[in-house]
Amino acid sequence: MLNAFRKLGLSKSFLVLTVLMLLVSPLALTPQVARAAGGPDLVVTNITWSPASPTAGNEVTFSATIKNQGADPSPAGSIHGVLFTVDGTSVSWSDNYSSSIAAGASVTVTATGGPSSKASWTAQSGTHTVRAFVDDINRIAESNDGNNTLDQSITIGSASGTPDLVVTDVAWTPATPQTGNEVVFSAVVKNQGTAATPAGTVHGVLFTVDGTSVSWSDNYTSSIAAGASVTVTATGGPSSKASWTAASGSHTVRAFVDDINRITESNDANNTLDETITIGSGTGTADLVVTDISWSPASPQTGNEVTFSAVVKNQGTAATPAGTIHGVLFAINGTTVSWSDNYTSSIAAGASVTLTATGGPNSKASWTAVAGTQTVRAFVDDINRIPESNDSNNTLDESIAVSVPSKPDLVVTDISWSPSAPAAGDAVTFSAVVNNQGTAATPMGAASNVSFYVNGTKVSSVINYTTSIAAGASVTLTQNSGGSWTAANGIHTVNAIVDETALISELDETNNSYSESLTIGTIQSYGATVPYDSYEAEDLTIVGGSVTGPSTTWTTAESEASGRRAVRLAQGQSVELTLANAAQGIVVRYSMPDSATGSDIYQNLSIYAGTTHAADIQLTNRYSHQYGQYGSDGGEMQWSNTPGTNHHRYFDESRVLLGQQYAAGTKIKLQWDANDSNPSGNSYVLIDLMETEAVPAALTKPSDYVSITNYGAVANDGADDTAAMTAAIAAVNGTTIKGVWIPEGNFDFNTGTRGTTKIKLPSGVSMKGAGIWRSTLQGAYAGLLLQGGNVTLSDFTIKAEETYRSNASGIAGIEGNALNSTIMNLWIEHTKVGLWLNEGTANALVSKLRVRDTWADGININGGTLNTIVEQSSFRNNGDDGMAMWSKSLNGGAGTVEGSTFRYNTVQIPNLANGIGIYGGKNNTVSHNLVMDTIDNGSGIQFGTNHAPTAFTGTLTISDNKLVRSGSYHHDYGYQIGAIWGYWVNNNGLASGLTVNVTNNVIDSSTYSGVFIEEPSGSTAMNFTSNTINNSGTYGVYVRGSANGSAAFNSNTVNVAPSGKFKNDSASLTVSGSGNNW
Repeated sequence: MLNAFRKLGLSKSFLVLTVLMLLVSPLALTPQVARAAGGPDLVVTNITWSPASPTAGNEVTFSATIKNQGADPSPAGSIHGVLFTVDGTSVSWSDNYSSSIAAGASVTVTATGGPSSKASWTAQSGTHTVRAFVDDINRIAESNDGNNTLDQSITIGSASGTPDLVVTDVAWTPATPQTGNEVVFSAVVKNQGTAATPAGTVHGVLFTVDGTSVSWSDNYTSSIAAGASVTVTATGGPSSKASWTAASGSHTVRAFVDDINRITESNDANNTLDETITIGSGTGTADLVVTDISWSPASPQTGNEVTFSAVVKNQGTAATPAGTIHGVLFAINGTTVSWSDNYTSSIAAGASVTLTATGGPNSKASWTAVAGTQTVRAFVDDINRIPESNDSNNTLDESIAVSVPSKPDLVVTDISWSPSAPAAGDAVTFSAVVNNQGTAATPMGAASNVSFYVNGTKVSSVINYTTSIAAGASVTLTQNSGGSWTAANGIHTVNAIVDETALISELDETNNSYSESLTIGTIQSYGATVPYDSYEAEDLTIVGGSVTGPSTTWTTAESEASGRRAVRLAQGQSVELTLANAAQGIVVRYSMPDSATGSDIYQNLSIYAGTTHAADIQLTNRYSHQYGQYGSDGGEMQWSNTPGTNHHRYFDESRVLLGQQYAAGTKIKLQWDANDSNPSGNSYVLIDLMETEAVPAALTKPSDYVSITNYGAVANDGADDTAAMTAAIAAVNGTTIKGVWIPEGNFDFNTGTRGTTKIKLPSGVSMKGAGIWRSTLQGAYAGLLLQGGNVTLSDFTIKAEETYRSNASGIAGIEGNALNSTIMNLWIEHTKVGLWLNEGTANALVSKLRVRDTWADGININGGTLNTIVEQSSFRNNGDDGMAMWSKSLNGGAGTVEGSTFRYNTVQIPNLANGIGIYGGKNNTVSHNLVMDTIDNGSGIQFGTNHAPTAFTGTLTISDNKLVRSGSYHHDYGYQIGAIWGYWVNNNGLASGLTVNVTNNVIDSSTYSGVFIEEPSGSTAMNFTSNTINNSGTYGVYVRGSANGSAAFNSNTVNVAPSGKFKNDSASLTVSGSGNNW
C-alpha cells in the first residue's frame, strides 16, 4: 500500500498522519458515496466453471450468479462487472452486462475478458480459492458495499500421463482420383495417450506421396482429449498449394502427425500411417480453349468500367474435373486487369461455357477503359489447375476499341503560393494551374472552382470562374474566397481539387486532386523532421540498471538496438529523462524475454512525471521474437514463433497518452515497481529508447465527412465495427460526400477471412481521423485496400494484429492503387507490410508517416508506380526493407517504377535486408534520407537488379543521404555487405541505358565497407562523386571479385578505414576518376 501512496506523490509525513487517522477512526476507510434511501445491494450467490471437473492445463471459464437483495433495482446502462480471481490473482472478468436487475432478482454472467485479452484461466494442479467480486470498481451505488464477494474452492486434478497421437485413417477427395486431378488429403488423428494435448498448439499433419511432401494441415490448435479423435484436412503445402496433382499408378500416401514435434508425447515413433492410393489413367484428356471474348458495355468509352467474359470450350476427349476452378485471366496489353475464378463444374468433352470476370487486382472485377485500340487476352487455366492434352492453346486475343466522348477533363498540374517562401506568421494565398486534358471545352458559364486544403483542412477556394477552358488549354486560378492561411513552421501538405463538387461533367471525375509539400522554417538536412523528441536509454539517468552492448552480431538483442546499445532493467530499477519540450505522449521501445513456448505474456512498467505516478505502460512479447530460417516453419509462416535457433526480432514498442501535458524540464521516469503487473515472472527488460511528444487536441469532423459512429460503431467498446465501416463507406461512395470520419477512440475489425478481408475503399472515398494519438483502427483486419485511388488518408493509427510474417495472408496497413492520392500523418504498426502501392498508383504523395514494427517492408512501391513521392516519414523495425522501389508487377505488365522519389525519410533498424532498396526502375531519386543500424542481410542503400525487376534504365540519383552504422553480415550469402551496395545479380543485360549517380552522401561508422560493388553491372555508368566515408569497419570502398563493368570515382574522401581506403578485387571492373584521397 505504501508504494501505491508513493505513486500518488504523497509525502512521508502525510503517510504517517494518514496511518494515525486510520487507527483512530475506522470510518476513514468507508467510501464517502452519497446514497439514496434503500438502493440496490448486489451479492454473489454461486460460482460455476467450465469444464466442471478441470484438469491441469485446461482453460477454465468462470460464471457467477448475481442477486440484487436490495430494495431498489440496479441502474440500467451501468456495467454490472464481476472480477474473478484465483488465489488472489485476477484471471478474468465479465464486463458486458448492463441491464437493470430488479430487487430480489438474479442473473448469471460469464467471463468475457481478462489479462492478456484471455477470458479463461489455465488450470494448475491443486486446490485453489476462486473469488467472484461483483461491482469490483464501484460503478453502482449500493446500500452495502461490504458483501460483494463470494469464495469457493476449486480442485484441479493432475493431468495424468502424456498424450500420444496416432493416425488411424487417411482419406482423400476425390475418392477415385484420375490422372491430373487435384487430390486433397485428410487424416483421422487419435490421442491414444493418457492426457489431453495442449490447447493453442498446432497439431500438424504432413502428407507425403512416395516420400515427397505434397501438403500439410497446420491450423488445428484445439486440445484433443485422451481417447478422442479429430479429422484434419490439408490447408497448405509447397508452393502454397494444399493439394497433390495426381499421377497415374499406385502410390504410398503417408500421414505424419506432429511431424516437427510441437507436442510432447509418450511415444514419438508411432506418428505415421501409410496407405495406398491408385490413380486411374482416365479415358482421354481435357483440352480447354477460348473461342470468344465479349465485354460490357459493348461499345466502351474512356472511363467506363468494362467487364469481360470468355467462351471456354473443352475440345478434348474427356471431361474436366468437377470441383476444380476453371480460371480465366483477362489482360489488356499484357497487364492483368481481371479474372474469373468461381466456376468449378465439369465441362464435358465438346461442351462450352461462358465465364465472366469475378475479381481482379485490388478486388476489382472490371477494367477502367483507356482511349484507343487495346489488345484483350483471355487465358483459360492460366495457372494449370487442370491437366490438358495441350497447354499451349489456352489464349485468345481480340481488339477492343475505346472511344473518347466529347467532354472536358480538368486536372491540376501545379500549385503555387504567395509569398513564394513564406515565414511563420505570413498570410499565404494559393494558386493552381488547371489544365483541360479532355476532348471538349468546359461550358461557358459553368464554374471551374478550385478548393485548397492544408494538411487536410480547407483554407480557401477559387469560386465563380465561368470562362470556358478550351480542350488542351491551361489557366492559373488564384483563390478569391476564404481568406488567407497563416503560415506555421513545419512541413505541410497543400492539396488543390478542381471541380470538387462535380459541377462540370468530365471524362474522368476521379483525377481532380493534386498535392505538393510546403516547408516553412528549418528542417533537418537528413531524414524526417518529426514532432517528437527521441532519447537513447543509455544516455539517460540510470538507477540500478546496466548498459548492454554494443554488438553487431545477428541474433543478439544489442545488434537490434538503436546505436547497438540498450539498458537492462530489473525490478526496482529505472531510467529517467528531462523533457526538452512539453509532452503528453510517451513511446517506449523495449525487449522483454520470450516465453518458453512462444505464447503471449505481458507485464507493466510505471511512468512517473516528477515524483507522481502518471501511468502504467504495458509490454508484451506478442509482436516480437522469431526463430529458425526464412521459410523453415512450413505453412504460411516465413519464420517460426516457436523458440529455437536464430533467435531475432527482439524489440517492440508501446505508447501511452498521459492524462495531461507536462512542461519542458519535467523529469519523466520509467521504473519497474514492485507492484507492477508481471504475471509471467520476467526477471528483466531491455529499454532501447523513449520518445516524447506534445499531442495536439483532437481534430473535429469536417462537414463533408460522415462518421463511422452514425452507422453503429461505438468507440472503445471492444465490439466489431466492420459492418459500421462498410455501411459508412457505402454511404460515401458515388456521392459528393468526401469521406469517412474516424472520431476519437479505438475501433475494432476482427471479423473476416484471413488473406481476403480488408477495409475496401472505392475510388474517391477518403478517410480522416481526429489525430494519430486519438483515432485508431485496430484488430486482425485493420488494413485498407485502395481500389481506385483519388483519396486522402490522414490523422489516424492503424494497429493490426500480425504476430508472424505471412506473405500469403498477412494484412497490409495500406495496399492497392493510390492514384492521385494523399496519404499523410498516419501511424501504422504490427502489419505485414506498412504500405504496398501497386498497379495504377501515380502522382501519390506519402508524407509524415510512422511505420513501426512491421513483419515485412515498411513501404514498397511497385507494379508500375509513377511520379510518387514518399517524404518526411519514419520507418523503424521493419521485417524487410524499410523502403523499397520494386519494378515488378505481380499482376502482369511491365511494372517499372518511374519518376518517383524517396526524400527526407528516416529508416531505423530494419530487421532484415536494406534500409532502402531500389530494384530496377527509371529516373528515380533517393535523397536526404537518414538510414541507421541495419542488422542482417542488407545495406543502408542497395541498388541493382536483385529480385528480377522488369527494367532498369534512365538515371537513378542517390544523393545527400546519411548512413550511420549501416551494412551487415549476410548470413545466407556468407560475406560482408557495405553501407551502399551495388548488387547486379542476374543482370544479364537487364540494366540498359542506365546511369547511377551516387553523390554527396555521408557514410559514418559502417559495419564493414562504406561502398560495396559486386556482380556484373554491364554497360551501366556508375558515378561515385563527392561522398564522405568516416570510420568504416573495413574498407572505404570494396569491389568484390565477381564485379565487372565500369565505375568512376571522383572527389571522394575516406577517413579511417582499417582495411584500406579502396580495394578492387575484380580484374573485370574498370575504375576511373580523380580527386579522391586514396
